[in-house]
Amino acid sequence: MSAPPGPSRPDTVSLALAVVLAAAVFSFFALVAQAPDRHESDFYSFWAGARLLGPDLYSPQKVEALQQSVSPLVHGKSFIRPPFYALALWPLARLPFPSAFVVWQILNVAAMLLSIGLWRCQGSSFVACAFFPPLWSCLRLGQDTPLLLLLAVLGAILIERRREVLGGAVLALFVAKPNLVPLIPFLLLIQKRYRAVSGFLAGGVAMYLISALVMGYDWLAGYAQAVLSNEGTIWPRIPGLAELFLRAGAPRWSVYLALAAGAVLVYLCARYSEWRRSLAFTLAVAVAFAPRSMIYDLVLCLPLLLLSYTPWMVVLLGAALMTVISDRSSIIGALIAIGMTWVARPRRVES
Repeated sequence: MSAPPGPSRPDTVSLALAVVLAAAVFSFFALVAQAPDRHESDFYSFWAGARLLGPDLYSPQKVEALQQSVSPLVHGKSFIRPPFYALALWPLARLPFPSAFVVWQILNVAAMLLSIGLWRCQGSSFVACAFFPPLWSCLRLGQDTPLLLLLAVLGAILIERRREVLGGAVLALFVAKPNLVPLIPFLLLIQKRYRAVSGFLAGGVAMYLISALVMGYDWLAGYAQAVLSNEGTIWPRIPGLAELFLRAGAPRWSVYLALAAGAVLVYLCARYSEWRRSLAFTLAVAVAFAPRSMIYDLVLCLPLLLLSYTPWMVVLLGAALMTVISDRSSIIGALIAIGMTWVARPRRVES
């Protein structure tokens, strides 16, 4: 009597089919579901910034003029990332915009697939992410959140494998999104991962110096002015406590109280908890509590969702969180984000 077949082959086939499904869905939103001339894509900002690397980096007029040479419909896509980010994209910006856009979107799709595989290499995880609506919005907008997610996953794995200095340096790259970064070194400190903190600081100093070589040592002033000027061109779809403060008519500085509340939550829940879940929780808290979180930043909640919920619950939560797009239901979306984060909070590891 022959032995029954083992589970490895069906599992491998199922995983391959799930990866293909996710790749197809991601590619559709990244490359097909686009406005004419892709004028809604935020990649116009990244491409123009890298193209203008130098004194005109934070000139809205020069940036928009370059963008409108490709599509006259582009408006309000200023470059608001540190200079090192523009330098990193400089090779890509040597390409004409249509070619650069395709390469950029392929990189983001690949980063998303790799992030899922490294974090939870299960077919159900790929399927859940394929039907996670905030990710569709992220890819359609040409945002870079999948690349940031990959940095978070790589940093988490490196620190988990005792390569803490390198892992901290990788996590330091999150300074490209300064509204989300403060809670990461805070988590490293409260978990007493001092080698990772040193790597984080070294990475931050290196990026400041690289930016200074491009823009001069006073580049922070121009960068801050560009970020503040850009605030008036957007309506912040903030899926968390900061949104509630703004909806209640509080002054804009009050959103930093929300960030402080998030820091307290991280401190209470992640002091004695398992590392990977603690970092995933911290990313979700950053999105749910930090100022100026956007709908596409919800992709950074996926590590926590994949650890805490069933695949279909991940999809349902993603659909619910997309309600922040609607003005009338944005408060509901804020409450969902906070509640989801609290339910999935890390627990103390028993010694």
